[in-house]
Amino acid sequence: MSQYNTTILIIDDNEEHANATAEAIQKVGYKCIVATSGKAGLKIIETEEIDVVITDLIMHDFSGMEILKATKEKLPEAEIILITGYGTVETAVDAMQKGACYLSSETN
Repeated sequence: MSQYNTTILIIDDNEEHANATAEAIQKVGYKCIVATSGKAGLKIIETEEIDVVITDLIMHDFSGMEILKATKEKLPEAEIILITGYGTVETAVDAMQKGACYLSSETN
């Protein structure tokens, strides 16, 4: 049983990365669902109650920005985190303007 009442959807077309991310998050008590394609992730967004979506920005079938848009339309209260090894400042600003979660490494 999940320690927290939060369901996190991991969408990444790199199956090993998706499963490793889910495993790490599950270790601290969250429920995770893994989708290894954008298409599979969108189907889950349409049918499940998801609280947080963690998605790769660049995938073969759908981009993380498309996932962001679809999630905000279907689940407006969900938080979306985009991850990538190919990010730019422009992409980050665009994602935040469209509703992606902003995480800062700064401490107060």
